[in-house]
Amino acid sequence: MIVILTLLSFLHLLPSIENIELISNYNLSESNQNFSIWYNFDKPLIAILMLLFAYKTPKSFGEYKNIVKNSLLIFICLAVLILLIGKLSGFLIYEVKNLNFSIFILWFFKNLFLTIFAEEFFFRFFLQKNLAEILQKTFPKFSNKKFLNPSIISIIIISIIFGILHLKMGIIFALIAILASFGYGYAYYRTTYI
Repeated sequence: MIVILTLLSFLHLLPSIENIELISNYNLSESNQNFSIWYNFDKPLIAILMLLFAYKTPKSFGEYKNIVKNSLLIFICLAVLILLIGKLSGFLIYEVKNLNFSIFILWFFKNLFLTIFAEEFFFRFFLQKNLAEILQKTFPKFSNKKFLNPSIISIIIISIIFGILHLKMGIIFALIAILASFGYGYAYYRTTYI
């Protein structure tokens, strides 16, 4: 049921939820003249429900400190690798943007809270966690393996699914999405927190 509701929300097919176009056809740069920002409220709905009813949040400063300690190096390496691959592949180009602070804030808020928040709860907390549990029950003899244990296998499978879902943006974007998903999944595996 959660998977069906999530897919419907990610595809913006839940009835009675209005998504708002805040910016339409903005001339952001020479190569991006039709920039738009939509605030989609259906997508984070599932994440909010998971957060309220199933997710265990850190309770102390020490837990937050361990999360940072166990994930900071992963995210630094991931950022460098993604930027390097994006630049070398020609996917990322430097271009002067016609961007004002208000548009940046709208874009940042939308990506962090309405997109990333929802996707990470679904892909990490729900899919990756449950797939790892299923694989551990199905293949208990692999649970003690360091590199090919059920948790790592679930990260790989979920990362491939995540990349496939981003293919509409092109093959390079999908490969970068797979790499990013693997990094996010590994950080979740190390910390058990999103």
